Amino acid sequence: MRLKTSVLIILLLVTFSFASDLGIYEKVIENSTTPPDQIAEQLAASFKTSDLTFLNKIEVVTPNLVCKDSEKHSDFRAFLILVTCPSFDSLLVNYGNRYAANWILRVGVYQDQNGSQVQIANPEAMTRIICNDLPDGDYKILVDAAIKVKQKLRNTIIAAVEGNAVTTQMPPVRSDERIRKAKKDMIMMVGPMTFFKNRNQFPILNEVQVGDDASVTFNKVLAEVEQNIRNFKPAENDIDYHWCQNPETNLQWQIVCTVKSPERNAAVIGITRGRTEALSFHICGMNRDSEANPVPGIDHVAAYPIEVVVFEEEGKIKVGTTREMFRMDMFFWDAGKMAFMKYMKMPKTLDKSIKKAVTGH
Repeated sequence: MRLKTSVLIILLLVTFSFASDLGIYEKVIENSTTPPDQIAEQLAASFKTSDLTFLNKIEVVTPNLVCKDSEKHSDFRAFLILVTCPSFDSLLVNYGNRYAANWILRVGVYQDQNGSQVQIANPEAMTRIICNDLPDGDYKILVDAAIKVKQKLRNTIIAAVEGNAVTTQMPPVRSDERIRKAKKDMIMMVGPMTFFKNRNQFPILNEVQVGDDASVTFNKVLAEVEQNIRNFKPAENDIDYHWCQNPETNLQWQIVCTVKSPERNAAVIGITRGRTEALSFHICGMNRDSEANPVPGIDHVAAYPIEVVVFEEEGKIKVGTTREMFRMDMFFWDAGKMAFMKYMKMPKTLDKSIKKAVTGH
């Protein structure tokens, strides 16, 4: 009996020892003295000459945008560099066109009281979440590939930016086992931590039957979605939800990147807008702000853009995106339940706004 108990304990310890904690963000450079705008320029230039594909560089707004009291504003800035990895993209859609949801790689640059920081949206954590509906063997292949992509990102960043190279896992942090099992973070509010096991987490906003030429149908739908986003005008409930500076521009959804497969009917469009960025950073930072750092929530800069996926599946061209309550849980869970409760209307407001932008109605 003692022998059996000892063996069981050893097995449990061995199993546990292989589990690791993964932040949805991973800090790569810490406390650089180089200003964030210069770092963003350096990274954009470096990614343009790497074997990753540079997509865009944008300045992301801070909580200043949703704060009427100018005395509480901060001069800290945040930037987003978007890239993709063509070989990884091709591998992903071998398992299904919907996995184009995992094509956008995000590098965030932001300031705090200690200097400039550089982070990535952790490709390993993202892949473990987005692809956790796949069988174990396929899942492992994609996770291993994502780890290699992460190293490519890290190598390019470290070579381009002066500062302390680190591998800090940043909140929200989850174990790889918890992600694999799609464990719930906030049981009543969000549901399983998965894109595709529970289709409610990735609603299909529109679908069109494939015509005689699937590629023609696909390109037509993709073009229509992009045009709808450009034509978007916010509804009254969207305008009224929360004050922001210059709502005529900061409530407009902007396309910041589009990645389209050269081989398959699959594409992902990255969208974002000022008030959504600013308010989410305010929510996840409001319990951490201080005189030294009034806008700590910009350490979640790599949460954006939001993914809109256009893909062929089951004889149809489908347009889908992540449910915003789930997406906010994925990227902002560490804000805490009270913050989620205080802003309970925000996810549904965003869901309606994004649907209107994507479908045109």
